[in-house]
Amino acid sequence: MIIFGRTVSRSSVLRLSLTLGTWTLTLTRGAPATASLGLAVTGTAGLVCGCFLASGRNSRSCSLPGLSFGLAQPAEPSLPLPLSAQLDDLYLIAICHRRGIKSLRDLTPEHLPLLRNILREGQEAILQRYQVTGDRLRVYLHYLPSYYHLHVHFTALGFEAPGAGVERAHLLAEVIENLEQDPEHYQRRTLTFALRADDPLLTLLQEAQRS
Repeated sequence: MIIFGRTVSRSSVLRLSLTLGTWTLTLTRGAPATASLGLAVTGTAGLVCGCFLASGRNSRSCSLPGLSFGLAQPAEPSLPLPLSAQLDDLYLIAICHRRGIKSLRDLTPEHLPLLRNILREGQEAILQRYQVTGDRLRVYLHYLPSYYHLHVHFTALGFEAPGAGVERAHLLAEVIENLEQDPEHYQRRTLTFALRADDPLLTLLQEAQRS
């Protein structure tokens, strides 16, 4: 299953649970890294979450035959959701059904069919839903990711989304090409990323360098 979500910037905390096959993903709004909601369609009970159903059980048959809607109850049912209808700040996320792919580092040529399918079907779904063509989209993965389950960001080309810079974003088309040329590219390559001065990971890395 691939779920497309739209971010909102409201500071209130909203918890949303989505069932993906046999497991449940819980997203919390309030932390920008996990503020992902479904397809920006509101409903009387709070939020209608859109998802594309994958017909296959593995990466080689991950097609998107149609659009399905399921109801997600927010923690505050009466909370209004100020979802923008503007396409110039379009921001959607594709979440892979397959478990075990935590980040860019895990990707190998085995995952190429999955990655190509996400790129192709994601662009097609956005074209059908929002009439935005693939050449007007930025499609990328984060490293380091916000959460350790494979997901891909789709944003409007002119939208400067958080984490869209070169120090964190890796274009999906280039990821695919890198894996085609070198099967161990992401196991061997040095990946540079920025950290805040107070990030605990930075402290751990500095301690490791000193030891």
